[in-house]
Amino acid sequence: MRKQQNFQWESISLGTCYYPEHWDRSLWEEDLIRMQAAGIKTIRIGEFAWSKVEPREGEFTYGFFDEFMEVVGKTDMKVIFGTPTATPPAWLTEKYPEVLNCRMDGIKYRHGMRRHYNYNSPVYQELSRRIVEKFASHYAGHPNVIGWQIDNEINCEIVEFMLKEAGAQVVTANDGKAAVDAFTASEPGTFDCVLMDLMMPVMSGYEAARVIRSLDRPDAKAVPIIALSANAFEEDVAMAKDAGMNEHLAKPVDIRKMFRVMSRLRLRQRQ
Repeated sequence: MRKQQNFQWESISLGTCYYPEHWDRSLWEEDLIRMQAAGIKTIRIGEFAWSKVEPREGEFTYGFFDEFMEVVGKTDMKVIFGTPTATPPAWLTEKYPEVLNCRMDGIKYRHGMRRHYNYNSPVYQELSRRIVEKFASHYAGHPNVIGWQIDNEINCEIVEFMLKEAGAQVVTANDGKAAVDAFTASEPGTFDCVLMDLMMPVMSGYEAARVIRSLDRPDAKAVPIIALSANAFEEDVAMAKDAGMNEHLAKPVDIRKMFRVMSRLRLRQRQ
């Protein structure tokens, strides 16, 4: 968050997500003008649009986003392109079912949701690398493109910053296994609360929560575990509760709500 950026912002700028693939082309320019009139100067696009650029394996077409960026070029709107690895297309998951993630009981996630992939799949890693390079090489030089969103690690940094500002001591982990290892290596009672991302490499948040709950130590069953995820459908919440988590909070994280939930769970734990 504090690193020097290539694009220098003159002031705090308001931005939003925009999905041109969900809107008729006749609305694009009007939408951009209305957003700018409302003070929105930056849009993020493309993070769920793998199939728009690679509709079939190895076949790359840029016509859709070229057309959209041509409309953007008529305005002063800035664009942050999202790499589309959160939504592998149907042709990929059908041809390479090994890229699908699994629950701890072996049941596979299916196409139709996002983050349904296995981070550790060599096929997923290779095809992700290729689509990101294709996206970047084609659009990096566009004058309206000011940056790239490669994932949502910013959520972790924001939550960590707010917790430390509130006086909390914070331990972070980059994957589910690292989270379990940190909890296992700690003295019982060290952690007041665990904030668990659901979709992580090596071990998912679901699996990590189950492992923590199964540990033979006095705080394993009692420590509050809160799921944090952009997957916020009823089945996602139910799966989090089934894995032993106490609450489910949707991303982007509402910091005030997060603090209220943490306080309530900690109070309940002490009673």
